[in-house]
Amino acid sequence: MKVRKGNSIAYIDYSQQEFGIAAALSKDRNMMSSYMSDDPYLDFAIRAKAVPKGATKESHPRERDLYKQCVLAVQFGMGAKSLASNIGRSVDEAKYLLS
Repeated sequence: MKVRKGNSIAYIDYSQQEFGIAAALSKDRNMMSSYMSDDPYLDFAIRAKAVPKGATKESHPRERDLYKQCVLAVQFGMGAKSLASNIGRSVDEAKYLLS
């Protein structure tokens, strides 16, 4: 990007923006609570009982990434076949995650 002399530009990238927007639009209390947590994707994994309470991004990076991809798949209308391809797992596993 090129900015003219005397002007400035800002690039802002909100953390977990899609999750926050979906939580607000759906008015889903669990999603809103997850968004307000330190890490909504990890909180989702905790709620799904995929990781223990107190899990962190450092202690459970693979599980966090898996549940992040699942959340985003749901939000963007991805089906089990595409999710399975993205996460390198079977379609049955992807279906389970999406359920």
